[in-house]
Parts: sequence; C-alpha cells; structure tokens
Amino acid sequence: MNDVSAAPNELPVIIDSPGDYVTRDGRRVTIRQVRETAPGTTAFGATGGVWKEVKGVIKARSVDVWHISGRHMVLRESPLDIVGIQPRV
Repeated sequence: MNDVSAAPNELPVIIDSPGDYVTRDGRRVTIRQVRETAPGTTAFGATGGVWKEVKGVIKARSVDVWHISGRHMVLRESPLDIVGIQPRV
C-alpha cells in the first residue's frame, strides 16, 4: 500500500497577526483574525477582506481566507496571494 501521509508545510509565514497586507497584484488586504492551527496542517486560518471602492467609499469589502504563508488557493498561485505587509503611507 502507498504511504499517503501529508507532506510537511515548508512555506514561509507571511501572515502572523491581524493588520494590513499587500497582494501579489498590489491590492490591499486587511486581515482581521489569524487562528491557531495544528502544526503540520494546511489550514487556511487567516480571515480578512480585500479593499475596493464602492460608491466612492474605499474599504475592506469581501470576506476571504488565506493560509499563513499568504496563499489564497491551495494548489496554485493567485493574484490574491499575500506577499507582504502593506507599507504605511
């Protein structure tokens, strides 16, 4: 029988606390919560929203989840992957 044990998660930690981050395509994301996950798991424990303008008001509008490595999708890179902390203006 094949060994189907999970591969270790070796991705770097990008999202370590609530705050403002920037995506691969330059959008701003506000992470509201980062939940603790079991070591070695690939849980998407960071929740927050992508900023966009609606009727002249710009703020975090969506509700999305990310892995603490910044990944937005499990198996591939995405424009919504978080790549760093949002610079202060």
